[in-house]
Amino acid sequence: KSGAIGNTEGYSEYMRAFARQVVHGLWLNGFEITGDGTQMSLSGGVVNPHLVPSYIQRLSKEKVMRGKTFAALQMQQPKALANKPPVTTYVEFSMQSTEAHGTTK
Repeated sequence: KSGAIGNTEGYSEYMRAFARQVVHGLWLNGFEITGDGTQMSLSGGVVNPHLVPSYIQRLSKEKVMRGKTFAALQMQQPKALANKPPVTTYVEFSMQSTEAHGTTK
C-alpha cells in the first residue's frame, strides 16, 4: 500500500481508459507501461494529425491518467513497403512520458 514496490493495482485500468477514449480516425498499435505508470509510451496511427492532441486531452480526464504527462511526441509518414508506393492516408505517431535515451530536444 505504501507504493514502495511500484504498482500494486495492476494495469487493467489503463486498458479500460484507452478503450473508453475512442477517437474516430485514431488507433493504438502498442503501448508500454512501466512500474507505477510514471513511464509510459503509446504508438499508433491517425488519419488526421490534429486528432492526437484531442486524444491526449481526453486521456488526461481519465482517473488513472491524472497527473501523467507525455514529454515527447513523434509523428511520421509510414515507411513504404518494397515494390509498393508509400501509404499517405495516415500518419504514425508515438509518444513517451519521458524522452528516450539518446534523444535531444
